[in-house]
Amino acid sequence: MPTLTEQSLGWIGAGRMGYAMAERLDRSRSERQALLGAALANVAQVKYLVPLFFGTLAGVVGGALPGVTITMTIIVVLPFTFGLDPLQGLAAMTGVYVGGSAGGLITAVLLGIPGTPGEANPPCG
Repeated sequence: MPTLTEQSLGWIGAGRMGYAMAERLDRSRSERQALLGAALANVAQVKYLVPLFFGTLAGVVGGALPGVTITMTIIVVLPFTFGLDPLQGLAAMTGVYVGGSAGGLITAVLLGIPGTPGEANPPCG
């Protein structure tokens, strides 16, 4: 582990309190990184990725259908999440939202019509 020098302390200063503060900040950074790693390992479990995948698939299909909004797709998928764990349901709903946003691009590119009502241009009068 590198030692703390006056130059690495920056604005904290080289006094006795400066070294203590720098060590505390350094320790808290490693604790934050450990917590972030644990959170990512928790989210990357198969039981959360499967609902995320199927939610994204449903969102892409719902977003690609002209006239079907993301809100409608979420309403259709919502009853299927009642039997799931809360985090699994949240993963599925996140997938529906992101997939619906990306699914609107399919009709916009392939058919040349707006994928979502928000993308339609108002008539110039």
